[in-house]
Amino acid sequence: MLLAAMSLFSTPGSTQNQPYGVVSPTSINFGDVLVGQTSPQKRVSLKNTGDSELTISNISLSGHFALPVNHCGSGVKPGTHCDVYVTYSPVEVGTDSGTLTFTDNASNSPQTVALAGTGANTAPTKTTVTASPKSIMAGQNVTFTATVVSLGGGTIPDGEQVNFVWGGGGLGLASLQGGVATITGPLNWRGQDTQKVTAEYAGDQTFEPSHSAVDVAVYRYQPTVTLTTSPNPSFYREPVTFMVNITSGSPVPAAGTIWAICPPPTYVTVSGGVAAETCDLKEDAGSYQFGAQYRGDHYNLPGDSTGGYTQVISPSPTTAALKSSKNPSKQGQQVTFSVVVTAEYGKDYVSGSVTFTSGQSTIGTVELDHGRGSITTSSLPVGQDSIAATFAPDDGNYLSSSASLSQTVQ
Repeated sequence: MLLAAMSLFSTPGSTQNQPYGVVSPTSINFGDVLVGQTSPQKRVSLKNTGDSELTISNISLSGHFALPVNHCGSGVKPGTHCDVYVTYSPVEVGTDSGTLTFTDNASNSPQTVALAGTGANTAPTKTTVTASPKSIMAGQNVTFTATVVSLGGGTIPDGEQVNFVWGGGGLGLASLQGGVATITGPLNWRGQDTQKVTAEYAGDQTFEPSHSAVDVAVYRYQPTVTLTTSPNPSFYREPVTFMVNITSGSPVPAAGTIWAICPPPTYVTVSGGVAAETCDLKEDAGSYQFGAQYRGDHYNLPGDSTGGYTQVISPSPTTAALKSSKNPSKQGQQVTFSVVVTAEYGKDYVSGSVTFTSGQSTIGTVELDHGRGSITTSSLPVGQDSIAATFAPDDGNYLSSSASLSQTVQ
């Protein structure tokens, strides 16, 4: 009964109290390797999954393969492993095959690894690239280091170039020295916080091209958006210039566009951190809140103007011009007095009423039509009459005004 119980815990694929060898991997393909060169080393592990020490009596190779490193000379205790390293050295163009064989005291001896490779006139390469630092604010410098190695033996010649590119364009070319090329340059934001930079090795007649990429986190600055106007206060229908100033820690002045700088909202280009637009405000006299929305650029986040900016619009001054149809005139003769009222700003006609007086007497009141009004009278007294026309606006957008003339009645 005891023996039966112990067998339940024996290692699968092994014989109790005996070593059992497991190789990993069971096959290796070195791919293309330059004729006359030696490939990079590839590791093979031999693990003992049995219950007693595994002792290796022989390790053999067939084909154009070699074992430059052997860490399996001291035996393998249960549950541990040892490593050997294999290389391939083709002597002619074509496909080679061979076998790595471990002969030992394991119950499954020998263990074998199938080996393959191809002698070639060109060799594949591997490019790796690193970035330092890997997280920056937009516009800061990053150092990129590309390492290019041959996977088929030989050495990449010094002086060959690696091209560093990213979504914002090319960072430039750097020459390999000892298989390493380095370049330093700034990155900015391009639609997303993670920027991918690729190192491209173009290859030559012997070594094939390869490339590799690395991600760099690029963060934008938080801007301060300030809106001002000039003049403020302004008069009704007076052109007002809206000015937006954008500041941040960015290494270059803010660019991009501003939205809603003038009513109605439009896009306005930002140059050198400043955007300006002159607006013909349609609002009535009063106080209004305006704001600006910055859309951001490759260095700065979007942002709104801080708080609401108050623009005061005052009633527009007006000017009245009075004329007489006949001056001097005779007593009892009809005389028409005409007035034109204009505002200092805007093209709209002034609306309201005009009251005509002669001295202390009122001649009459008329409504302006397209800023014009007139009245006719034949009851002016003889002498020098002081005629006045006083404009009274019908809304709060205009200020009153008046004009006068001296009418001679004979």
